[in-house]
Order: sequence, then structure tokens, then C-alpha cells
Amino acid sequence: MNWWQAIFTIFLGNTIVLIPMVLNGHAGAKYGIPFPVLVRSSFGTSGANIPAMLRAIVACGWFGIQTWIGGFSIYQMLRLWIPSLETLPQVFPTSFGLQTGRQSASFCFGC
Repeated sequence: MNWWQAIFTIFLGNTIVLIPMVLNGHAGAKYGIPFPVLVRSSFGTSGANIPAMLRAIVACGWFGIQTWIGGFSIYQMLRLWIPSLETLPQVFPTSFGLQTGRQSASFCFGC
């Protein structure tokens, strides 16, 4: 993927996400109604659990992704300040899939 395809993909993805976000936020901005109240008026008190769970699943996914990227960036900063981090002994059993010290190349973003 070259640079203009990447920019187009980001623009298209943001446009697709923008439409439901604007429609979702319209009632809140116009009438001051929060999302849970708006969903209860549309789906009822029991039916409102479905959109709430969908939002929770997406939030958990984003939390995991951002935590992984943030943790790896902190590790890279610490690795520059404390070079001995790369030579730490293996702490966890291999079956855990967790490594101590130097990570494999597939986890390295431009290092």
C-alpha cells in the first residue's frame, strides 16, 4: 500500500464511522439526552443491554490495543535508557508465550 492508498483508506474509514457517530450524537447535542436514555427510548430497558454490550466489547478491544502499543513504547524508551533490559533472563515459562527482554522482530515498530 503506498501513501495515497493509506490516506484514502484512513479517510474512507473515518467517513464510514463518522455517519453513525453524528447520528448517535445528534439527540444528545440537541436535547441533552445521554446515550443510555436514548437507547432505552428506542429499544426498551431490556433491549438497551445489546447496544451497551456492543459498546463494551469495542471498548475492551480498543483498551487492549492501546495498552499493548503503549506498553511496547514504554519498553522501547526504557530499553534506550537501561540497555541491560535486553539481556534479562527468561522469567515466565515458554508455554505462557511471554518474553522477557528482547522482543521478536514482528513486535518491533521501526526499531
